[in-house]
Amino acid sequence: VPRSSKKLFEDNEYALYTVTLFRRVADNFRTTSREKGFQIRDFEYSSEAQEGRKQEMDKLVQDQESLRGSLLQWCYTSYG
Repeated sequence: VPRSSKKLFEDNEYALYTVTLFRRVADNFRTTSREKGFQIRDFEYSSEAQEGRKQEMDKLVQDQESLRGSLLQWCYTSYG
């Protein structure tokens, strides 16, 4: 799909992109990209996995909020 590539993350040496392709050109894209030194990974959407990630993220946010409250309470007690 034209203009579908987006940079998701970049560090000093590597960059992570997402690209949406039609099935008829996917194999050609993989071959050409690998010849140029790129690593290709397929992604298949799974609603169950996505729901699990969402629940885990919600739990981590709740844990962070409770730990932040404990930390603030400790700081007020220790440092006034």
